Amino acid sequence: MDPSGEVTPATEGITERSVRSSAWYLGRQVVTNLIRLIAVAVLARQLTPSDFGLVALASVVLYFIVLVSEGGIRSYVIYYRNDDWRQQAQSAFWFNFFLTLLQLALCVAAAPFLRQVFSNRQLAPVLVALAGVFFLAQMAVVPDALVERELKHKQLAKRDMVISLLSALLSVILAIRGWGVWSLVWPQFLTQGARLAVVLSLTRWNPGIRLMADRWRSIWRYTSHLMGSNFMQLVINDGDTILVGGFLGSHSLGYYNLAWGLSNLAGRNVTAVVSSVAMPAFAMMTKDLSRLRNAYTRMNRLLAILAWPLLAGMFVLSNELVVVLYGPGWEPVTLLLRVFIVFTMVRSVTSTVSTIFNVMGRPDVGLKVTAGQVPFYLAGIALGSRFGVLGVATGVAVVRVAGALVALFFAMRLIGLRYRTGLIAMVPALIATLTMAGGVWIVSEGLSHVGVGLIGRLAVSIPLGALLYGLAVVAVDPRGYQEVIRVVRLGSPRFADR
Repeated sequence: MDPSGEVTPATEGITERSVRSSAWYLGRQVVTNLIRLIAVAVLARQLTPSDFGLVALASVVLYFIVLVSEGGIRSYVIYYRNDDWRQQAQSAFWFNFFLTLLQLALCVAAAPFLRQVFSNRQLAPVLVALAGVFFLAQMAVVPDALVERELKHKQLAKRDMVISLLSALLSVILAIRGWGVWSLVWPQFLTQGARLAVVLSLTRWNPGIRLMADRWRSIWRYTSHLMGSNFMQLVINDGDTILVGGFLGSHSLGYYNLAWGLSNLAGRNVTAVVSSVAMPAFAMMTKDLSRLRNAYTRMNRLLAILAWPLLAGMFVLSNELVVVLYGPGWEPVTLLLRVFIVFTMVRSVTSTVSTIFNVMGRPDVGLKVTAGQVPFYLAGIALGSRFGVLGVATGVAVVRVAGALVALFFAMRLIGLRYRTGLIAMVPALIATLTMAGGVWIVSEGLSHVGVGLIGRLAVSIPLGALLYGLAVVAVDPRGYQEVIRVVRLGSPRFADR
């Protein structure tokens, strides 16, 4: 890829493989999240906010105990490119296996104490069940990474779409039959086992019986920084969940968690795709920083073009979406959703900074940046808690927006990209997004005043927003528009199936 942004023969292979892989990953994300959205809409009418809050609390407590180690192992397997990568992957599997057993032992030991701390008898059994889900997920980390490192997401996409559908159906069936909170737990356990079985069948890879413990030290040197960074990031991402659940109760946490999940729905479909594909793609460019800088700038501009209009539309239509999706009784989610969307818009274009740290062999930078946010994060929660759950959401959002921008600065500096240059590339997408949001808000308010119902306002506002945004992008960023068209063409089925 030359400095002008044109694709050259040297980069065409990586570019096309990345886009085709992204097409399958995007399809996977869209389908699985749509299934989950429909399932949650049904479950919200069968379960209580306390049920959702309990599972959210147990999940976060589990993640704190297990130190979210999988991120380090997965990234290492993708990062490592030497000729002995197969042996290194085998060593990484067994390193991950024994580390997982240690973490699960801590989880089981902590369960009785946690029940006392949070005064909830159901927390311990739910936590133990989710620990089983975690074990199965950990065993799939290395096989999944071996597929991802070669940018081959097609098979994983098909697997996860089918399994997500089965999980959602099972949750709904169990909820209707009165299983309560367990309708959110047991489907995860069963489908996680299916995910592991499928990926082992796809890769035809087994770790063998040799532990190769002599290689664990080199794996630890790389992953320890990532594990530390992931733990600090978990504190920032989910410490608020612990505090809301502990001090405001699982009922408030149910509202908080649903707002957070919905705010991430649109952004996650786009950013998760790019984040997954970016690391193996960028790892192939680290010896040519000019190419890497150009690719990173183009990626962030594309993220802004794709994610921002979806999030801005959800912000404007948040009240209609909450009532239509979840029904009466969930109105407190609306304001929380709007607060979280502001942060999610920033994170959608900063979500891959950790990828830059990792492919450059500097996960320690990510650890330092994340650790520096923790005191401000705790202060934001402390100040916000005086104003209830909405205050906590606001304090968390403010600190995380600032932290995301700081992390972006260090990532750009690491590859020699000027901060101003990187930000200016996203300005046209911001202008187009604000134009669209303003138009949709005016029309939606007008329809409300003349008595048009919620579904009618959504039916008019959504296609209108898409039209306004498309026209605005063509007007203010024709180059970005051409980039989107090119990506769509490469990602179309006739290309993606190749």
